[in-house]
Amino acid sequence: MSLDQYEDFPYYQADALDESQEEIRTVFVFRLKPIGQVIKREIDSSQETEAKSKQTAELIDLERNLTDTFSTSGTEPSIGERREGKLVQDFTIYLEGLGHKVKRWKLTPKGEIKAFLTDPYDLTDEHLYEAKGSAAREKVRMAVGQLLDYKRLMEEPPRKLSVLLPHEPSPDIKSFLTAYGIGCSWQQEDGSFKSL
Repeated sequence: MSLDQYEDFPYYQADALDESQEEIRTVFVFRLKPIGQVIKREIDSSQETEAKSKQTAELIDLERNLTDTFSTSGTEPSIGERREGKLVQDFTIYLEGLGHKVKRWKLTPKGEIKAFLTDPYDLTDEHLYEAKGSAAREKVRMAVGQLLDYKRLMEEPPRKLSVLLPHEPSPDIKSFLTAYGIGCSWQQEDGSFKSL
């Protein structure tokens, strides 16, 4: 990464779990450029210390997270459902039940430190999904942006892109997705999945 990139983008915001691994917090990640020899202590927890000199794409296993709840912070702490995680888990089991092989992509853009982890990638059909815990318009629009960003970073673009939702979206959301050639799958009340 050139010095100019550090000056133009000295930091970025990201979501990260706190040390207890229970609460999600917004963090500021500063792009610090070392001057001279870098000494790394054994107690340093960061495993990624420098930007990638080239774009990388790697297929990895999906997490099998069975926890359905996590604590959230705010004026009144509450328990929130890991809707996306449960949805991804149920959908992965569904696809594997059909004999499909399912993984996920770990994608790191050139010049970046942090990798992106996709939601399910169906190797059998070369189909990339982005899951959202809600079928609200803003969530679906975010999913479309993520799918397009991931697609350009993959070595071989997927044959199909789809948004994965916990229930059937509105007719206008379906129309929006269809207009841009993006599919949609959603979970039905009996736990099975239906696709657009």
